[in-house]
Order: sequence, then C-alpha cells, then structure tokens
Amino acid sequence: MADLEVASRIRLLDATFNSITRAQAASLVDEWVAKRDRPRIVTVRDAALTMRTRDEPALASFYEGVDLVLVDGRGLYYASKMLGSPLPEMVGGPGLYYELLRRSDRNGYKAFLLGARQPVVDAAAANIRARHPGVKLVGVENGYYKDDEIPAILGRIKSALPALVFVGTTPPRREVLLAAIRDAKIPCVAMGIGGLFDVEAGMARHAPEWIARSGFEWLYRGLQEPTRLLPRYFSTHPRFVLLLLRELVLGARGR
Repeated sequence: MADLEVASRIRLLDATFNSITRAQAASLVDEWVAKRDRPRIVTVRDAALTMRTRDEPALASFYEGVDLVLVDGRGLYYASKMLGSPLPEMVGGPGLYYELLRRSDRNGYKAFLLGARQPVVDAAAANIRARHPGVKLVGVENGYYKDDEIPAILGRIKSALPALVFVGTTPPRREVLLAAIRDAKIPCVAMGIGGLFDVEAGMARHAPEWIARSGFEWLYRGLQEPTRLLPRYFSTHPRFVLLLLRELVLGARGR
C-alpha cells in the first residue's frame, strides 16, 4: 500500500484529491507511524476550502504538496460522481479523526492536540482520555498563538515525540503550522481537523445523518456559528455550484 496515496490521486474541479477509502487512509497512517521516517501531512478539503484555494495561491500550493488530501463534505463527493471521477466514499475529516483515535487507543500511539481555546481543547482531551484510555496525550495546547511563537510550538512538539498531531485551527493558520511541521522535519503524522475540538468538547454538534446525506451539513454547521461561518459559506458555495455547472457543460460539449 506504500504508493497507494500517489497512485490514487485525481483532479476534481482543478484541485488534487486522493481517491481512497477511510480504511485505506487510516492504514496508510498506520504505515507512516510505524516508519516515522519523515513528516506526513494529512488534510481534508470541503467545497468552501476548495473555492478559497482558487483565490489564494499560497493555499493552493500547500494543498498540492501534502501527502493526503481527502474529500470532506457531500458537495465534492457528489460532484466527483457527476463529473465522471467517482470517489469510493466520502471519507470526511471527522470520520478519519475518530478512526485514528480508535487505532491510537488500540496501538498506544502518542498524540498532540493543538487548537481552539484552552478550556475547549482541555475538555476535548478529557473526553478523549475517557473514551480512549490507550491514547497517550503528550501535548494539549490552544490555537491562539502568534506567528513568532511557532518555533517554540515546534520545539514542544518535537520534544514530545508524538505519532499524531491534530491541528484544530482555521485556514490559513492551520496550513502555515502544518507546513512548519513539515519543514521542521518532525517525524509525525500531522492532520488538520478544523473545528473538531469544539465537537469533541461538546461545544458543537455533528449534523444528523439525514442532513449530512442531503448535502446540507455545511448549513447545519454554519447555523451553530452563524457570525463566523455563514458569510464564508454564502460567498463560496454559490461559486462552487457555478463552477460545477461549468465543468458539466464543458464535459457535455467534449463528449
């Protein structure tokens, strides 16, 4: 499976994704943890972030250079089917995160948590310890740091020797930190998980399955943080629909 992440890369709406299942992605992470030969960066990207990377070259460059980019959100999953490059499943950031915690519990992996406010990430850590006692949390830090504090954060991560680093900050700060971990050559698997510490701590909730299947999980999430998320979603999702329609029309003309 060593080259699966390379062989499975596809282009979808001018962006690169890995067309693999959640189980395959988690097994790749197991392999990387066993090797610990170099940093590995795992990311997920939804429709909103896909559109944002079209406007920000630095973000686009970052996502072209990571080890795994997985689809998060039904919009991109359904788009892959409509455009003739069907993904095997909607891997999703939460799904992979919870699977990695289960495997960490079973295998005794060390994990470092970074993101959210300190009370939130502390509550998330407490819930992880209660649910997965086999996970060894070797660092729990908030995501409210300044750029000049990143070297110190990298030093603490390197000293803690985690197998997994979960980064729960927002773009582009998340991508800057993930790139810094890669550039510092810290031998771990670092994954961006968005706002999952809020969910882990009980401050936010996942959408019910019927809403997730309908493709409106983004709206459910946005209504929980309307001031921060809804303006972003309402600026990116109409553009996403227009881009998808354009690709469908061009594809039909090509056929």
